[in-house]
Amino acid sequence: MTQSVSESFRISFLNSNDISAERPDGLELNFRDSSNRDGSYCLSSVDSLAHFNKNLTMSPHQMAASVAAGVKEHFRESLSEALLIDYADRDCIAPFKAKEIMLGRLLGSGEFSNVYEIKSFCPDKSVDKTASDREIETRQYMIGREKYRDTKKATYALKHLRSGLIDVYKSSQCAQFATDLVREAEILSVLQHPNIIKLRGVSFLDATGFVHGPKGYFLIIDRLDETLVDRIAKWKQGPKKGRFDRLQSSVANAVSKAAKKKERGSDEVILLHQQLEVMLQIAAAIVYLHDKNIIFRDLKPANVGFDVRGDAKLFDFGLAKIMPANGDPTKIPTK
Repeated sequence: MTQSVSESFRISFLNSNDISAERPDGLELNFRDSSNRDGSYCLSSVDSLAHFNKNLTMSPHQMAASVAAGVKEHFRESLSEALLIDYADRDCIAPFKAKEIMLGRLLGSGEFSNVYEIKSFCPDKSVDKTASDREIETRQYMIGREKYRDTKKATYALKHLRSGLIDVYKSSQCAQFATDLVREAEILSVLQHPNIIKLRGVSFLDATGFVHGPKGYFLIIDRLDETLVDRIAKWKQGPKKGRFDRLQSSVANAVSKAAKKKERGSDEVILLHQQLEVMLQIAAAIVYLHDKNIIFRDLKPANVGFDVRGDAKLFDFGLAKIMPANGDPTKIPTK
């Protein structure tokens, strides 16, 4: 019989973002929260965690897989009514094996994860044997458009935890990093906004893939051309001639007829309107998240990217938090 975590761990709050779970034998584990709709908290009830209570020799990778799988299992319980509707209508997320993906250059590297461009897919037909019809259709669609037709640039990127984390951090910390990545995938799967990065696929083994190490679980997302850090550097150099025709048009609509001719060719005005356009896109994404009771918690230029069309996209939702129904994380009951 499966033993629930609430029966085998004593759970207490370190702060609004983390939980300390202490085993009866005194071993303490720290994990980020996974709140239920009623404000209560749980880690998981999967068999492997019950096994962990009896087996102190569980490897760091097994621990990461167990805890991450539990967080995924209970994710739906943390959703608001609005997000539950979105969850039911969410797009199909395609499963891929690591061996099906040919990686290109490193696009970005954080403290806990790396993002690579996907050069191409090498389909494994065995995946289709267990995939649903929708998953097969989504896989075929992605494989057929691995590069943009006009620019020939890669369409997708892959994100996974960095190798060697276990050499630097404790097992419990690595388990927390794993849960962050799984929660990021679950949150992205229910978001539908033109200024938020889109989740397209996940690893075939899902969260249990962590048993094979940091690269055993991964996300497939849209590839972005540059970040706001890069764009700010370009802004400092000033706009280039002929690059902002679309923005010039918006400027022309915003100014009076008497000032059109004077301001249309003004680099300063063009640059200002470009910056305002990016600001409004970021604000629109944040308003959307707040309407869904989600706090991004990591807004910075490095976490804002631009797609091939130049649209701003929020990405890196590893620290995002779904607020409880009462809206006040300080009043969440501990029992």
